[in-house]
Amino acid sequence: MALSPSVGDILMLSQTAWKIGRAFTKGRGSAPREFAEVERESDGLSQALKLVAETLHADGSILAAADQETQEAVATILDSANTTLSDLESFVERYSAVEKKTGIRTWSEVVIANYKTVQWTQSKGSITELRDMLQMHTNTINLTMQALQSRSLSRLERIAVPMAEKVDSIHDSVNGESGIGKKVDELHALIMAFANSTPSLVARERQGRNSAASSSTISTLESQRGKPREIEAAPMRLAIPPPRLSSNGTIAVSSAQDQRRMREDSAYYSLDQPGKPKDWTFESESPPSNRSSVGGAAAAPQESTVVAGPSTWLGTPDMPPNSRRTSNIARRESSTLPFLLAMSSSGDTRAGSSDERLPAVEDSPISPRSVNRAAQSRGNSTLPSPAMSPNTSPDRRPATPSSIMLPARARTSTNAGKRPSKAPTNGQNRNSAPGVPTFEKSLFRNAAILCDTRYKVVEYAEHDPAAIDPRFDTKMVPATTEGRICVIRKRERLPHGGTQTATSVWVISDDGEVRCQQKLPDGVETIPLCSYFDTDKVMLPSHTAGKDVTLRFHGTQWEDPIEKEAHTNWVNYVLESDEAAATFQSAIFERRLLGSFATLKTTVIHDGFKGTFALEEQMVNIDVLRIWEEDGSNIAGGTGGVMALVHYASNFSDGWARWWMNSSRQPVRLKEDDVKHVKLKGIDIPYPKPGGGLARAPTSNGDIARRTSDIQGKKKGAEKRITGVRIEFRDLDERIKFMAMMKRLQERMLPLPDI
Repeated sequence: MALSPSVGDILMLSQTAWKIGRAFTKGRGSAPREFAEVERESDGLSQALKLVAETLHADGSILAAADQETQEAVATILDSANTTLSDLESFVERYSAVEKKTGIRTWSEVVIANYKTVQWTQSKGSITELRDMLQMHTNTINLTMQALQSRSLSRLERIAVPMAEKVDSIHDSVNGESGIGKKVDELHALIMAFANSTPSLVARERQGRNSAASSSTISTLESQRGKPREIEAAPMRLAIPPPRLSSNGTIAVSSAQDQRRMREDSAYYSLDQPGKPKDWTFESESPPSNRSSVGGAAAAPQESTVVAGPSTWLGTPDMPPNSRRTSNIARRESSTLPFLLAMSSSGDTRAGSSDERLPAVEDSPISPRSVNRAAQSRGNSTLPSPAMSPNTSPDRRPATPSSIMLPARARTSTNAGKRPSKAPTNGQNRNSAPGVPTFEKSLFRNAAILCDTRYKVVEYAEHDPAAIDPRFDTKMVPATTEGRICVIRKRERLPHGGTQTATSVWVISDDGEVRCQQKLPDGVETIPLCSYFDTDKVMLPSHTAGKDVTLRFHGTQWEDPIEKEAHTNWVNYVLESDEAAATFQSAIFERRLLGSFATLKTTVIHDGFKGTFALEEQMVNIDVLRIWEEDGSNIAGGTGGVMALVHYASNFSDGWARWWMNSSRQPVRLKEDDVKHVKLKGIDIPYPKPGGGLARAPTSNGDIARRTSDIQGKKKGAEKRITGVRIEFRDLDERIKFMAMMKRLQERMLPLPDI
């Protein structure tokens, strides 16, 4: 590679890394797990190179303005990655073959059988060392890209030159494991030192807003090397709170500050901050002309309304840099996932000045256990402000607290203590609409609120008489846009006297024009459908054959007669976010949704010797596999049980397939069969009748094999059951998330009843 790397050369190098990753992808059925790790590192290196090319294409003046030593250092870092990828590309072309049909390279059987003893690098390294080298190249290139984006020449020199010295010596190692492994470890330590000692622009900008004096710092790495270096004049910026000094004079930084600094030093973290002015005077290493533009002491802090969103099992949503996480997130206590709840209810890990205090906020009602846990995690009674998503509008007020099924929502505003806790109103336009507060007050009186969130669009299916083709005689009619959606269980009066408890979905628009109700059927389990492509869309079809869903549009007053009714067999609810969709599904199904995983297909695994030669029997087509937590209200004795739910393929059967994932009576064994495949054995599903509830003719070899085996099973007098399935996920990330969740869930097995 040339001394001054061009954007085209870097993009070609990124393409080479991507092709190498595809070579390790093919042949997953017989490839070891280490191949998948090399594939991930190759893809990461490809993305890092692509980002460097985009950075230089956007503005390459910082590299052109650097001295010759810095330019050579950047070229050395990229040339080292080029050397590793070129050697690996030659190895792939030598020991792999191209398939005639697909044109994709696959590894030979010799490499698969002896991959542990094969020399994967020029320095006779193993496949593990190859993975470490690819990871090392990714880290060095990411640090270089971050230095380029900072537009600081001193920072670019301070990072690129030491790394280039270490990188250049790696390819000279010929001593096998003792040589290359040691050098990679040394370079990794250097990378970690840079990651821990180099502050990001966002961190310095935040420090400039919160402190009042200037300070100068010297790099810890330079002092350790012992080389005399001229101390550069630090730009005038406001100082951080005084750190605690140890006995030897070095700064003792807490582990929480180290974690925050490592996270903030990422270039991606710096790019994710919207609407913040760059401190160009700091980047050019000259004092700014106007301190108010970079957050001086004269700038007053801005006030904003803070809304805390619901916590999910995966954690809390993204927080702005200067927000604080609340430690008293209340939610329904789970006997199955204590560690997952701890992830979403972690305390405040950010260290601040001793005199920094935030005003107390009014939280929604929480459980006593959550209050005790919050009191133990924090020594004082002052509660921090809950976090607010960057996309949250300050004008949008939070919804009402959730019920026992879902976590309560913390909320705060300037007049939080003046609003009623049972029936707050959402949006500014609805407050001026006549009759809306009265309607909501009557709606929420003596009602159990199972869900309270926001939606974007509500639409329902309607017959189109103008359609010529009967296949397309249905159109989707929008009912309302932008508003509040609730699932409410309330006692209603019957027309001929008496009362009954009914569960309904209520939609109230922000403009106060639409108040729509969909009553859920009594005595029938309502299973919401989720979209495979739009994760924030939830569908509620008619669950009773020959009976449509009725949407009732109410008037402005609670006592007013119904304005109109719409009869349909399908209703789409497009929620505000994925978290809101999960909350809505949990309220409808009356079980807690733990996770959703996109799958391409699910096939039945046949036991015994005959199962090896049996035809592939596809049980599920492209669908979403959802994991639910049972609370015991629907299945007696099933408290804490984790249930998997997926819909049958239309040519296999009608209805849903469900099984326990943490039952001690029927333990489920999981095995990673491929990069995207997982085998589940030990499940217990009754074999559905051919065609389900409808009489269908055999349409595939799987139908014929299933019907033949069903007849043979009836002759033997034994009920056939599905004991194993093979699931193909959409991609590698979906499979990794599924396996990680199952590993945690199966740490506690429970004696669960039959579903």
